[in-house]
Amino acid sequence: MNPTASPDSLRRLPLVHDLPSTAPFFGIGRTLAYELAQTGEFPCPIRRYGRLYRVRTADILDTLGLDRPAWAAWHTARLQRLPPVVDLPSAAKLFTIGRTLAYDLVRADEFPCPVRRYGRLYRVRTIDLLDALGLNAATETPPPSQNRRQPAPPTEIRPPDRLPPGRARR
Repeated sequence: MNPTASPDSLRRLPLVHDLPSTAPFFGIGRTLAYELAQTGEFPCPIRRYGRLYRVRTADILDTLGLDRPAWAAWHTARLQRLPPVVDLPSAAKLFTIGRTLAYDLVRADEFPCPVRRYGRLYRVRTIDLLDALGLNAATETPPPSQNRRQPAPPTEIRPPDRLPPGRARR
């Protein structure tokens, strides 16, 4: 049940899989997948959030040797439309984690990416989300916009060599 490597089929893959849906990629059953995960012998890296086992799609594609750059570029472009900062339940949905577990993980300081607290609000930076999902947005620069003004080159400011007549230095 190995996925086909067409660009369209790769785009349809979610950002994070649960363990039972990851096992068929490697031709193993659900029970064996859990046994391998518990012993640390699963074919690709697994993250555990509470009782849940999750596998990043980026790790699956790397392990299988499939076209990860095309998948990452498509999802990065899609996720860069998010605001710079998102709330905790929205960030948890990207990891297929429920709201209650997300708050429990934050309190235990085990959430998959850094979470900032502002009073009673929990916020997650989109850049941190992309890094935690294996999309590494920090290394990619957005294309320059045609409408954006370019900053003027820095100019050197020198003090005048001499003061105008009638002015004395203090």
